[in-house]
Amino acid sequence: MGKCKIGAAVVALILSFVMSDVRPAAAAAVPEEAAKFVGQLGGELVPILAGNSRTEGERELELERLIRQGFDLAVTGRFVLGRFWRRANPQQQQEYQALFEEYVVITTARRFAPFRDVDFDIVESKAVGKKDVLVKTVLTRPNVPEIPADWRVRLIGDKYRIIDVHIEGISMAVTQRQDFAAVINSRGIEGLLENLRAQVAAAVRTDTSLKQ
Repeated sequence: MGKCKIGAAVVALILSFVMSDVRPAAAAAVPEEAAKFVGQLGGELVPILAGNSRTEGERELELERLIRQGFDLAVTGRFVLGRFWRRANPQQQQEYQALFEEYVVITTARRFAPFRDVDFDIVESKAVGKKDVLVKTVLTRPNVPEIPADWRVRLIGDKYRIIDVHIEGISMAVTQRQDFAAVINSRGIEGLLENLRAQVAAAVRTDTSLKQ
C-alpha cells in the first residue's frame, strides 16, 4: 500500500515536471497563417515601390520600417553567428546584435528601394522543420525576369516573424553565416565587430545623404 502511494507520488511529480517543460515550448507555425502574414507584408511592400511618387530616401525609410516590423533579426543574428555566439562575451553579443540589425535593415532597404512596380504573388506555403513555415513567393516587375523569393516564417510568442529569406534558392542567413565565420576564423570576434562597425557607419553615411 505504501509502495503504491510512493509510486503514484513519483508519477505525479514526473508528469508535473514534463508538463511544465512542455508548456513554454514554441508553437509550430501554421502554413495558412504564415502565408497570410507574408501576404500582408507584401501588400504593404507593393505600394511603397509603386511609381515615382516617393523619393528613394522616402522609400528606404518605409522599407526600413517594414523590415523591422516583419523580421525577427535577433533570432536571425544569433543563427548567423552560430557556434561563435557562446565564445562572445555579453558585451560583444549585445553590440553584435545591434550592429547586425542596423546593417541588415539599411542594406536590405537600399537593395529594394530602386525597384519599381513590383508585383508580389504567393505560390505555396509548407512546414519546414519542427517550428517553421516556408512561404514561397514570386516577385515580378515589368520587362524583368521574375525573382523567386521564399520567406522562412516562425511563430515567436504570439506573432509571426520572418527569420530568413531565400532568393533564387539561396539562403541569406546561411550565406551571412559562412561569411561571418570566415571573418571570425581569420580575425576573431572582435575583428567581425570592427568589420560590422565600419560597414554600418558607411551605410548610415550614405543613408543620411539620400534622405536629406
